Amino acid sequence: SAYRKLALKHHPDKFKPNPNYSDEKNEKLKTAHHDKFVKVSVAYDILSDEKKRKVYDKYGQNGIDALEKGMDPEEAFGGGGGGGFGGGFNGFQGGGGGGHHGSHHSFNGGDAFKMFEQMFGGGGGGFGGGGSRSRGGGGAGGFPFEQMFGGMGGGGMGGQQGQRRQQQQQQAPPIFKKDDPSGVVPLGKAKFPDAKSKHAWLLLFYDKDNQQDATTQKYVSLAKQLSEVVLKKAKNAKNGMVFKVGAIDCSGEAMKFCQKKLGKNNDLPSFATVLNGSVNAVTDTEVIKNAKSLHDHTTDALIKLEGLIVNVNSVQHVQSRILASSPTPGHPSIAILLLTDKYETSSLYASLAYRHRLDGFAAFGESRAKNLELAKKFQVKKYPQLIALIGSEEKVEQYQSEAMDGESLSKWLGKLSNKYFQKDTNRRSRHRR
Repeated sequence: SAYRKLALKHHPDKFKPNPNYSDEKNEKLKTAHHDKFVKVSVAYDILSDEKKRKVYDKYGQNGIDALEKGMDPEEAFGGGGGGGFGGGFNGFQGGGGGGHHGSHHSFNGGDAFKMFEQMFGGGGGGFGGGGSRSRGGGGAGGFPFEQMFGGMGGGGMGGQQGQRRQQQQQQAPPIFKKDDPSGVVPLGKAKFPDAKSKHAWLLLFYDKDNQQDATTQKYVSLAKQLSEVVLKKAKNAKNGMVFKVGAIDCSGEAMKFCQKKLGKNNDLPSFATVLNGSVNAVTDTEVIKNAKSLHDHTTDALIKLEGLIVNVNSVQHVQSRILASSPTPGHPSIAILLLTDKYETSSLYASLAYRHRLDGFAAFGESRAKNLELAKKFQVKKYPQLIALIGSEEKVEQYQSEAMDGESLSKWLGKLSNKYFQKDTNRRSRHRR
């Protein structure tokens, strides 16, 4: 029967630890496996006993508890049919005044059949049409007891049709949409960021089949919160985000790919930065406390990326540190220099340098803390000032716009790249998202 198959599947002796998971993760899975076995047993006990089934329909788990203590549920809870319990198949959602308004219990409502559906068959509606479900045999809205625990042949839930329907119901819906309003980008093997990717990424590796897990829900919430903040700072321009937030569903066959990228020692869910194709898991629990700490961790990793930003403290450094770099073959050596009154590297500038690191520029330099020598050399009137050095410090193109957001700055660099490196179309075509 279906019950025997479920009981056998979830029996504690059937649990096998996953060698790819940590001992802590396997212990959690073992506990969940045991809990599911207990729920199967309790569900069968209620559904296979006509009296218990009626009590559950009317009073929920509280009624079953009273019955097993030798009490009369009707005396213990007083009527029940109308009032706060809402009676019958409507569970605890019935209207009307008075009565005891449903204390919490482990099976979410006073419908024993719905209880079983929620545990093992997915949401409502999947077992038949709308309206109330009959106890009898095979009406359009019916969900008869025999179909649940009867043989797997014949009609109802039996045979291949029933198996297909169960599989459809058990398939978890996606957590992130294609154009998720939070800005989180669903990714997979085909679009996984590599060394040529345009943007810096923070990725959430998760298993959608575990989306009811509290830790998974926390990580999903963090990813959405963080993406919303970064997107808002970019004035809702996705291409202007300092870094992008992506999500990888590792369920099913994708698990091997995730393990290859993330490493087998990291459990799901996990966050990881992806810079220049290198995946680095976030293992510090303090970082995952809130969206701000996760944001700071990601921008810090971007700013500290070796060779991304070059410190320039003098006119001599302009030649020796940023213009001396190997120019793009056949083109002048062009370096970008940010002059600022700040003492720390801007995450926005680091993001800009990362986004255009493959566009042909010799280097991205930064002069901090109002350097007087460089301010005089390049006639800086206000900070910050972004300039392009064309071949030497004598030929300069300044960024003239008042807009200092990522998308506007990126468009200016894009125009420079097209102006001076436009012949190198093959290089630019390899630059991914």
